[in-house]
Amino acid sequence: MGLFVAIFGSDNTMVGVMILVTLLMMLGQDLSQKPVSSLIGMILLNISIVVVCYLTTASSVLGIFLIFGLIFLIIYLMMHDLKSPLYFPFILGYMLIMSTPVPLSALPLRILSVVVGSIVIIGINILLNKNKLKTQTHKGINGLLAEIKNCIAEKIKGKEVSEDVLISNIKIIKSAIYDRLEENYYTSPKNRSIMNLTIAIEQIGLAVCRNNYDYNNLKDLDKLIDDLIEHETYHQETNENTKLNSVLEEINKFISSHQSIGYGILSNLKIIHYELNYLSEEPNEEIVRESKIPREFRIKTIFKENFNKDSVKFTFAFRLAVIVAFWEFIGIYFNIPDARWLACTSLAIILPYKENVISKSKYRIIGTTIGLIIFSILALAFLGNFNLFNYALGTHLNTANTTVILIMIISYVYTLVKPERYDIDTIFITLQAVFYSFSMYPANMSMILRFLL
Repeated sequence: MGLFVAIFGSDNTMVGVMILVTLLMMLGQDLSQKPVSSLIGMILLNISIVVVCYLTTASSVLGIFLIFGLIFLIIYLMMHDLKSPLYFPFILGYMLIMSTPVPLSALPLRILSVVVGSIVIIGINILLNKNKLKTQTHKGINGLLAEIKNCIAEKIKGKEVSEDVLISNIKIIKSAIYDRLEENYYTSPKNRSIMNLTIAIEQIGLAVCRNNYDYNNLKDLDKLIDDLIEHETYHQETNENTKLNSVLEEINKFISSHQSIGYGILSNLKIIHYELNYLSEEPNEEIVRESKIPREFRIKTIFKENFNKDSVKFTFAFRLAVIVAFWEFIGIYFNIPDARWLACTSLAIILPYKENVISKSKYRIIGTTIGLIIFSILALAFLGNFNLFNYALGTHLNTANTTVILIMIISYVYTLVKPERYDIDTIFITLQAVFYSFSMYPANMSMILRFLL
């Protein structure tokens, strides 16, 4: 951020924040498979956001239509499923840039800043994700094998074990593979083989959790798991398969000598044997597309079949676009301080389904109220004539420095607590927002604005 502001000026600080947030939130998406198209798309989208923000500040009436179109298209085109809000950082970035408008003379530098920022986003994503599948696959497989060992150890002690960790670990590998799906929705033979391997390992773990085996079978299976972990670890560190033959031989020995252990384990060991051998031959990553999914079909699916009032994509994008455009118009037209809180709150609580919106809105009101009460207590203790820091530590901090320290402490506690309940999450969000606002308005004004908006 310091480097970004030094190059592009303090007027573009919010652009830097947008780039940073987008960079972090997009790291979960593997963009290394399509670097050129990803870069072009990122640049065009970010330039569109900057241009719409400028035109909106120039004409609030024109802006309400531009904002609606921009927000609608971002959500509609980037909402692939209900659990992957890829649209979020871009809409948040739009709100951040809207809060710091620039004149026409400064627009070229702002456009240049988002172009450079887009290159940084894609470049770092490629750098960190180029070996994502390999890294997460090894991590997931070792995690599964280690958890199976824990299950075996507990079973030997005669205890009941949970299968939840096994199920959560396999999600790591599934997500890594699904992120690499080609535009025609095909996976490669290698990816399918990895998936088969991990599912077979998971099934062995589930069999151990759900059934009772005698002591000798469990001890021998534990030894075989050790051999698999040793092979997997060695392969991860050296990228060599020198230990593979011994592992395959041990699997064959176990299968032939433990016929009584049951089909659930034996059949999946055969799958593991086959897939390990297949992967060692370095299968061709090229995907044979004898029957491509036509581009017309995909375009029809996006722009026709989902473009109606019964589509979750359409209705969600329409609702959020309408409300954000309306709030932005109100904020600009009436020059409301911190009007971005209106749009940010809507972005946080508007969800695809009405029931979720009602529930989250209740939590938002509760969390905001409690957060403002805590803020008033902290303001009395630290931000008035009496400053608890100065009294306790003998320092001479002014209000601005005390505010910065309190924001840092609250932010640090937030990272430690990592609240899953939205009302608790909102308490921290409220505290951070009001403390930032306190640098511009009196405490009473900040609290009233936050509660009302």
